Amino acid sequence: MTSDGANILGRGVVSARTAADVRAVYDQLVRDGTVTPVKQFGRFSLETRRVFLATALALNDADLAGNLPPGTGIIHTSADGALADNLAYFNDYLRGGRKLARANLFIYTLPTSPLGEAAIHFNLNGPLYHITGSEVNNRELILTEACSLIDQGDAPLMLAVISAPAETTCLVTGGSDSLTQDNHTGGW
Repeated sequence: MTSDGANILGRGVVSARTAADVRAVYDQLVRDGTVTPVKQFGRFSLETRRVFLATALALNDADLAGNLPPGTGIIHTSADGALADNLAYFNDYLRGGRKLARANLFIYTLPTSPLGEAAIHFNLNGPLYHITGSEVNNRELILTEACSLIDQGDAPLMLAVISAPAETTCLVTGGSDSLTQDNHTGGW
C-alpha cells in the first residue's frame, strides 16, 4: 500500500520523449508479446501512444492483460490537458492556409482521447475521465480519485494515469482496503 492508502497492483512507466523513442518501445513490446499490434498506432498522438504503452505495461505488471473484470475504468491527470495536441492541430491548420487541418490531429484535441484509445484496446468499460491539475499533486489526486471510485462500488479496478513532460505512468489500483505493497517497477 502506498503512503496515500492506494493498493497498487501494477505499474507501467514510459519515459520515452520523442515519437521515435516511443515507437521503439512499442516495437519491442510487440516483439515481446506484451502488446498486440494496433493498426492505428502510428496515427495516435504522442501522448496517446505514451498512455497506451504505460497502460499495457501496467496491466502486464499486474498480470491482468486480457483478464480485466467488467467495469474496470481509467482516469488521467496532467498539468496541461491536451495542450500539445491542440497546438499541433492549430499549427497544421496554419500550414494549411487556415482552410484545412488533418482530421487525425483533431481527434486528439480532447484530453480524454488517449483514454478512449486505451479503453477500446484493453476493454475498459468503467469510469473514464480526465482531471487537469498541478504536477505537484497529480499522483495523490489521481490515486485518491481512483480509490474513491473503487471504494464506492463504481469500479472493481481503476487505472490511474499520470502524464508529465518527462514520463507517463499508469498505476493499476484495487482500492484502498488491501494489504498489497506498492513494489511494482514495470517501465521503459
